[in-house]
Amino acid sequence: MFTDFPQLNEYFDNLQQSKSKHTVRSYEKAIVDFLEYCSVASLEDLKKVDAKQVRNYQSFLLEKGIKASSINTIIRPVSVFFHWLWRNEYIQDILMDKVQQLKEPKREPVFLTEEEINSIINSCGDDLQTKTMLIFMLSLGLRRFEVTNIKLEDIKDKEYLLVHGKGNREDVLPLNSRVKEILSQYMRKHRKESEYLFFRKRGGGKISEQTVYDRLKSACQKAGISIERINKITPHVLRHSTASNLLANGVDPVTVQSILRHSSFNTTLRYLHVMDNGKKNAVETLVKGLGD
Repeated sequence: MFTDFPQLNEYFDNLQQSKSKHTVRSYEKAIVDFLEYCSVASLEDLKKVDAKQVRNYQSFLLEKGIKASSINTIIRPVSVFFHWLWRNEYIQDILMDKVQQLKEPKREPVFLTEEEINSIINSCGDDLQTKTMLIFMLSLGLRRFEVTNIKLEDIKDKEYLLVHGKGNREDVLPLNSRVKEILSQYMRKHRKESEYLFFRKRGGGKISEQTVYDRLKSACQKAGISIERINKITPHVLRHSTASNLLANGVDPVTVQSILRHSSFNTTLRYLHVMDNGKKNAVETLVKGLGD
């Protein structure tokens, strides 16, 4: 379909070098949908697209009932693509700089209560892999792709985890006592089955990001959480819960930013509404509510 647009294929190839498979798929879909809407089949076609067409595309998506926040998410990969074309001198100016994002209603982050966390962890029962995975995510604020990429070699002296994050960034995070406890149980059972900490039973390869999503939803159902509430709980909500719980237990926002690896301090500040009294060591605050 885009045989006359080699720059697009070049960009997608570059994406695969730095982004997760999930991110690459979402970027490809967003960009291809936009190009098809604008009847773009080549770089020369793209040069003819103006800001009005982009705004029309935003309106088109709104009329389909898509929320403003979701439309901004859809447009973002398109904007990144235009910037890449400009940096590589395929186009002369950045069209997307002339297009404003749609205004989004302010939403507080969704996070789990201590009771919900406890119920979800305990619902895993004998499924030690899922329980360990969820405790890692809740204790360390790991993103979905980060938890799937953990290798045994990333666990240093059973005290620290080397996290491979966004943009090939690497961070070292301390493991709290609950993580070390569940990790010891898990490793006794699965020590030599794969190079990955969380692996597929067949073949030993790493679990997929979809598997993380599915197992979380399944654990929520087993925990007896309402369907309405489950629909709001995603792997990223576990990350929100980590931030909220740290702040609520008196950990200073700068430390929370470091643990969560937020690029912007403003992201961390969104969680300050849940702060309450009591100060504990940063890596020990999440021991409570992580199952029996």
